Amino acid sequence: MACSRMGTEPSGNGLLMVAFDATSESEKVTVDESGIANWETSDRLAVWGDTDGDSPYSFSVKEILEKKAVFHGLVQDSPERSAIYALYPFGDYVSEDELAKSSVATAAFKSTWDPTAVRIALPETQENGAVYALMAGKGNVFGNDFSGCTVSMNHLSCIWDFILSNPEGRNVESVSLKTSSSLFPCAATIDLTSDTPEEMKVTEWSDRLTVQLGEDTHDATICARFYLLPLVSRKVDRFDIEICYTEGDTEVFTKSWPGASTVPGHKYTTSLTLGKSRPPVVPAPELPSLDEMVIYCASPRSFASSASLNAVRAQLDAIKALGCNVIWLLPIYDQSNVRQPYGSPYSSKDLYTIDEEYGTLSSLCHLVDAAHEKGMSIILDFITRQTGADCSWLTEHPSWYAEAYSPDYTGAALFNWPAACDELRPEFLAMMRYWIDHANVDGYRCDSAIPGEPETGIRVEDWNWMISRLRESYPDRNLLLLAESPQASTLSAGFDLNYGWHFCDALEKVFEGTKPSTLLFKTDIEEMESAAAAGPDKARMRFSTNQDRSARSSPLQTYTSRKGAMAAAALAWTLGGVPQIYSSQEIAYPTPVSIFKGVATVKNWTSAASIREECTKLLALSKRPALRKGTTTQLCASAVVGYLRSYDDDEVLVLVNTTNAAAEIPLDTSYLSASYTDLYTGAPFTFSGNTLKAYQYLILQK
Repeated sequence: MACSRMGTEPSGNGLLMVAFDATSESEKVTVDESGIANWETSDRLAVWGDTDGDSPYSFSVKEILEKKAVFHGLVQDSPERSAIYALYPFGDYVSEDELAKSSVATAAFKSTWDPTAVRIALPETQENGAVYALMAGKGNVFGNDFSGCTVSMNHLSCIWDFILSNPEGRNVESVSLKTSSSLFPCAATIDLTSDTPEEMKVTEWSDRLTVQLGEDTHDATICARFYLLPLVSRKVDRFDIEICYTEGDTEVFTKSWPGASTVPGHKYTTSLTLGKSRPPVVPAPELPSLDEMVIYCASPRSFASSASLNAVRAQLDAIKALGCNVIWLLPIYDQSNVRQPYGSPYSSKDLYTIDEEYGTLSSLCHLVDAAHEKGMSIILDFITRQTGADCSWLTEHPSWYAEAYSPDYTGAALFNWPAACDELRPEFLAMMRYWIDHANVDGYRCDSAIPGEPETGIRVEDWNWMISRLRESYPDRNLLLLAESPQASTLSAGFDLNYGWHFCDALEKVFEGTKPSTLLFKTDIEEMESAAAAGPDKARMRFSTNQDRSARSSPLQTYTSRKGAMAAAALAWTLGGVPQIYSSQEIAYPTPVSIFKGVATVKNWTSAASIREECTKLLALSKRPALRKGTTTQLCASAVVGYLRSYDDDEVLVLVNTTNAAAEIPLDTSYLSASYTDLYTGAPFTFSGNTLKAYQYLILQK
């Protein structure tokens, strides 16, 4: 169809009339033999003016004058205001010349319109104004012959160019760019440079744009241009860039928009250069059962001051040799750079991005692959309580947070789950899926999972909503979910494991002498019975230290000495539950190690070989059925704590001196005169007296 703009005439009531001369060449408008124009109702026009409204004005055919289709629409209430009104067909492609400039000088507009292009005629008397465009559907908009008039395009939020180059000649099968949700109506232009351009195909844009490369394509450059319309509300401003290789592996890169800092008319560019080929993703091993599981909590800052994910990978054999089969990584997300807590990995500005201190998404993928090859699982720390004060969500979604934050506020920004759960739940579920899909992780340890703490915190129903849907998303995969919570309600919400916090508290008090050792049995019974009541596949995680405790004092300080630290570990790891060992515990690191100050404390992992050996033996014994899931019979609770763990015909006697002095074993002669096997040494054992040395422990089988 060929159309010419016949003129514009604002009336006193703000009515704008635009006339077009229509012929039957268009797919949009047809004119029958009698001169009647037929406008497809599914294809509408939109006009934008320099008024302050947020909505486009929709036009329809008002009357037919011979072969002229007259379109009417109310565009403003003050027609005396200077304005340029531009009619565009809905289209998905726009040119750089049309929209990349914030202002253009023009003398006159000349307008033509055909099924694939529109040009806008501007009255010669018009001196200035704003031209805005709404794009959707099909078609192209090409540049105008600009001269004489100033045309502002200030409702265009920004342009983003994504440029992918492949200098190493990776065997790329396809490249996809996907919005994280219904991000915005987005126009895109694709420029392809390839050694086999005839074999490259581009799919139609919806929420995903995919470039399919030819079978023998190696050297390809792809430039995708996206235009944002800011007047359309959006929840998450993120693109996922998925690279699929012919070898079968996939890499995903995430690009976040500047958010509230975007400048109208500005252009942003992301260049991604593919490196050398990485190994295909290794299938996840079968998750160990709770009866066989041993968790290693890894603080990447203990392994290297930079690229620490690679450093953790270098220690996988040593971690496996301890007897650990699950590695829990402390937070590795892009960290906050403002306010407090400075340097804390739990204060993040982007939970979809890995901080450069630790590495890249590729580094994480390599670590997960290497762990899977060795039969080990990897879980990430998942943060639902807070972000840093420089997280873009604070400005984009202020209603997600508990309060407004003044510039001098020194705390983390807390979410308000009860008020914002309808938006927070799907966002955090998407985040859980993101790291499973893109890094092949095996589950999560969920930080601050205590329901209702604080009052604005996450609730049981929020966890239940997310966990049930997460498990439904991966029906063939057994994911591990660990809650940082002592409350049994978290197990009922869908977690496999939660914390033995109270038992660790009791350990510290008993060893410092402020509480009687009977507290250990009381706490043990309460924790284990509540876990059992939640279901047969639920358990407590037991530990004598962790990242919070070690930031305050090392186990050697908390329990007085190396011997005291190992005696406490023996109690924690033999009274049931899933044992957890914290990185640096196996080398008896002597001083506090805080992960919250942003400073790496790199350890010597070859030191304290005797302590590593002791940890290895204790963790191996912890998998014994009697010690993992047997019934507990209290025998004594004085300076020496004694108990029997029984499962089927297997009985194990555990005795631990909780003091830094020799202590009497208050057992009757039937125990002290019996013959045993020392399970730690494997040698026969008989009592030669009725005392234990300072912090001595025995694990004996009749």
